[in-house]
Amino acid sequence: MPAYFKHAPDIGLTIADLVAPCFVFAIGLTATDAWRRRLARAGRQKTFEHVLERGMALIGIGVLFSQGESHYGYTHEIGQWGTLQAIGTAVLLSAPTLLLKSWHRLGAALALVGFYHYLVQAFWLKTVVASSRAGIQGSLSWTALLMLSTVFADLYRDRQDNQTSMRSY
Repeated sequence: MPAYFKHAPDIGLTIADLVAPCFVFAIGLTATDAWRRRLARAGRQKTFEHVLERGMALIGIGVLFSQGESHYGYTHEIGQWGTLQAIGTAVLLSAPTLLLKSWHRLGAALALVGFYHYLVQAFWLKTVVASSRAGIQGSLSWTALLMLSTVFADLYRDRQDNQTSMRSY
C-alpha cells in the first residue's frame, strides 16, 4: 500500500489521517440540530443524560475494541486510547458548550485549540506523537474540532433561515 494511504508515522498528514477528523466534523454538523430538538422535546436534564450515555457508550465500546486489538496482536499497546474513546470524550466535553451562542462557542473552541497547542509544545509532544490517536491528550483537539463544526452548522442554518425569510416577503 502506498505511504499516502497509511497514517503518518509521527507529525504529518496523509489521506488516512483525514478520515476520523472528517467524521467528527460531520458529527458536529448534525449535532446542534439534534440536541436542540431533544432539548425542546425532553428538557435540559434528559438531553444531557442522553449525551452522557452516548459519550460513555462510545468510550466503553472503544475500550472493548482496543482490548481486542491488543489481545489479537494488532497492536502491542495495552489500554491504548482509540478513536471511539476520543470521539466519546469530545462529545462529553463539548456538550455544555452547545448552550452557548455560536460566537461564544467559536471563542471557546479557538481558546481550546490554543491551550492544546501550548500543552503539546510545552509538555506533551513526545507523548502525543508516541500515542495511538494522540492518546487521551488528543481528545482535547477532537473536542475543539467538534465545537468548531457546530459553529459552522449554526452559520449554515442561520444562512438558510435568512434566505427562507427573505423569500417569504
